[in-house]
Amino acid sequence: MPAFLHTVHFWLKDGLSEDEKHHVLEGIRSLAESPNVARLSVRVPAGTPREVVDNSYDFQLVCEFDSSEFHDAYQSADDAAHQHFIQNYKQYWTKVVIYDSVRA
Repeated sequence: MPAFLHTVHFWLKDGLSEDEKHHVLEGIRSLAESPNVARLSVRVPAGTPREVVDNSYDFQLVCEFDSSEFHDAYQSADDAAHQHFIQNYKQYWTKVVIYDSVRA
């Protein structure tokens, strides 16, 4: 089990083409190139029909880090992959919600 889990939900702008959505998906996947990320997974809503489930986001990123120090390094200006992603893809989303968690 990872020591630090970083889960990011992206809501994309209305009107994006399928090519633009695929471009964003590939951009999210490129975060695996960060030397700080232990494992990375990209998901889409399952469409679970329950009132307590939020299916309104477009993409979910789950990054696993071996420690909070690796996460902190990922968030720093020194992580080229993360900084490149933010600068080149932030224009595609309207909302981002992040949940960070550690082992209980």
